[in-house]
Amino acid sequence: MLALEDVKAWLKVTGTEDDALLTDLEARAQAFLEMQTGRYFGTPKEFVEVLDGGREALRLLEEPRDNDPTTIEEWDGSWIDNLDDVDVTTFWVFRQDRTCWPGGRRHYRVTYTAGYEPDEVPGDIAQAALDLIADKYRYRGNEGLQSETLGQYSYTRADYTRADIERIPGVQTTVDAWRHVSIP
Repeated sequence: MLALEDVKAWLKVTGTEDDALLTDLEARAQAFLEMQTGRYFGTPKEFVEVLDGGREALRLLEEPRDNDPTTIEEWDGSWIDNLDDVDVTTFWVFRQDRTCWPGGRRHYRVTYTAGYEPDEVPGDIAQAALDLIADKYRYRGNEGLQSETLGQYSYTRADYTRADIERIPGVQTTVDAWRHVSIP
């Protein structure tokens, strides 16, 4: 999500001795933000979704790069040949004539690419990640109790918690703004 050089610049770290730690903190911050928002912020990768027909629009989990799905396939294996007849608006795939997508449950398989190059990550998400990384880096070694076991009960503190995003100014607002809301 973020280049190591950007993380080091934000933290004003010049040496290489903490590179592995910073790379790990960046990966954990990305995973945490993805878990909290239900969105993917990593490098571009292929997504395949099976979606219901019978609606005006197909709702994708992620926003396709360049607003173009790679393929749309009907349940019987036939391809929708002319993707020029399809209009993608952020997460929504419409037919150009705005008629409903025929079919029913799990009728379409949509393949597309989503994600961000390191220099394309939305600014507020990048800042939230940097703030989470800085917080963990600043207090490394002073986190206190990480886990304990009492009889058969075992507790382990997560890498990042809701308390972290509530404590660091602006992170909660960013997470809330990017949170993926499912529409039935």
